Amino acid sequence: MKFKTCDVQSNWKLADANCSINVRDGESKLSTFINVQNSIRAVRAQVKVSVLLPLVGQVTMIDREKEDLCVWLNSSSLPSLAVVAMNEFPDIGHFPESCPVAGGLYYVKDLFVPSSLLPSYLPVGNFILELKLFGTTLAEEVLLFYNLTLHGSIQPYRTAFAAGLAGRRPRKM
Repeated sequence: MKFKTCDVQSNWKLADANCSINVRDGESKLSTFINVQNSIRAVRAQVKVSVLLPLVGQVTMIDREKEDLCVWLNSSSLPSLAVVAMNEFPDIGHFPESCPVAGGLYYVKDLFVPSSLLPSYLPVGNFILELKLFGTTLAEEVLLFYNLTLHGSIQPYRTAFAAGLAGRRPRKM
């Protein structure tokens, strides 16, 4: 997967945010930072992934409406998403561990996603990912506080074997 552009808007009442894409060694890596100003009682996420298909245009492949992230963070039966992420990717970020989300800096730094980890139903080609985070303040006000739009492309997944074959020249007979 290659990231091309990112844009983030934030609500100054709850948070400041930004994003950037860095290209190193032919790999594009996403970084995004959210500085939460005050505690957020509850957080819901809305995720939408659209792909651009030839002759068809833009097609929505994933559309999740306002998933309650606090259920995941506070669940005793499920391992905390944040704890799992921190254990699996200790160098890429700092995530909230429970709700309410305390004020502070949360981030993902230099995230690279190999095509092999993507769901198989996402086709090769250009995509648009939209991630919106809604926070409920202690005064029960619900605000959109993080709105990320990410453009990129999904590259064909090649196994190491296929990549090795692709790099060889055909033998002369």
